[in-house]
Amino acid sequence: MDALDRVLWKTLLEVQQLERDLQQKKAWWHAYEKGDLWAKEAQELLQEEERLKALKRQMEERERERKRLELERLSLEEDLKKLEKRAESGLLRSPKDYESYEKQKAALKQGIARKEEEELERMEWLEEAEKALSRGEKRVAQLASKVREVRAREEAKAPAIQEIIREGEARLAALKEAIPAEVWGEYRRLAPGLGGQPLAPMRKGRCTYCGVEQPVAVVQRVQRGLWQQCQHCGHVLVPEDV
Repeated sequence: MDALDRVLWKTLLEVQQLERDLQQKKAWWHAYEKGDLWAKEAQELLQEEERLKALKRQMEERERERKRLELERLSLEEDLKKLEKRAESGLLRSPKDYESYEKQKAALKQGIARKEEEELERMEWLEEAEKALSRGEKRVAQLASKVREVRAREEAKAPAIQEIIREGEARLAALKEAIPAEVWGEYRRLAPGLGGQPLAPMRKGRCTYCGVEQPVAVVQRVQRGLWQQCQHCGHVLVPEDV
């Protein structure tokens, strides 16, 4: 390959910079279209909403338990009233009747106390759950607001970035037209193995990519504009005065 003039080297450097910039902008655009730019906040919101749904299901279940216990307690209290009314009506005639009455009364009172205790446990749990639900709903509102804020901020950037991509692609196409096919072919051949950035300016006889000092013969070739790769990292060295 013949020596490249300084204008062509500058063109190649501009192409490399443009390709890197476009790659970054297109990656942003791809993430924008997929909603990845606010995905973290959206995921946090979803997780909090799911947690609240689970809590509400638990609360509904505990409330059903509380109502069941209340009905069972009320039923036992009604049975106790009937038992006491029976005793008051003079139907208890023998010591055996009184003994049976006392046993039934004690059992009913014990059952009522147990139901009251279980009912109170459910009520206390529900009270704490209501507080947790209130905190969770505030958290959901905050997260939803954050998602809207992040999304609006990124959406505001979209038109400008889309224009940068359009202009960059047009500029890149024009620059490529000015590069000889042989040079462009070699550039494209090396680019994939060098992170898409095959050029590295040389400064004071060193490759600016890896920092390795180049042999005198290599430095001389580079300064003449010849296509020369770094002896260490393989990047194409760009003359120092470009």
